[in-house]
Amino acid sequence: MPPYTQDAKRLSLLFDYGVAAAREVIDWADSQIVALDSPPDALMQLAVTRPDDTGAIISHLHALSTEAEFWSAFRAVLGRLHRHVVSHPDDAARIATHLYRTAVMLSKVPREFSFIYGYDDAFVLAKDGTYGDADTVLKEFTEDLQRFTTAP
Repeated sequence: MPPYTQDAKRLSLLFDYGVAAAREVIDWADSQIVALDSPPDALMQLAVTRPDDTGAIISHLHALSTEAEFWSAFRAVLGRLHRHVVSHPDDAARIATHLYRTAVMLSKVPREFSFIYGYDDAFVLAKDGTYGDADTVLKEFTEDLQRFTTAP
C-alpha cells in the first residue's frame, strides 16, 4: 500500500464530514507530490483542482485511498472530530449524523465504534424536547469522542 493511502482516506472522511477544508486537502496533495519520487496521476490532479470543485476533490481522494484500511482511518479522524466538536459545539449534531450515516452504510462496525449509532437520534430527540437535553447529549458525545484522542 502506498504511504499516502491512509492519509488520503483520513482526509476524505474529514472532508466528507465538513471538518477539513478544500484548501487543506489541496495543500496536502502538494506536499505529497514534493515528497514522492513518482506521484500518481490522481494526486497530481488533486493538487490542481479548484477548491470549489467538491466532486473532483472527493473523487481524487477516493481514488487515492482505495487500498486504505477504513476503520484505521476512521479511528484516526475521531480525535480531530473531538477537537472540532469542542471548539464548534453547534456542529455536534451534524457530525453525529455523519458518523451515523457512515455506520449504516458499512457492515460489521467494530464494537469500539458502536457509540455512533445513538447520537444522531439523541440530538434530534433532545432538540425536539422529546427526550433528554442537548447539553447532556453534547457532553456524552464529546466524552465518547475523547476516548480516541490518545488512542493508537
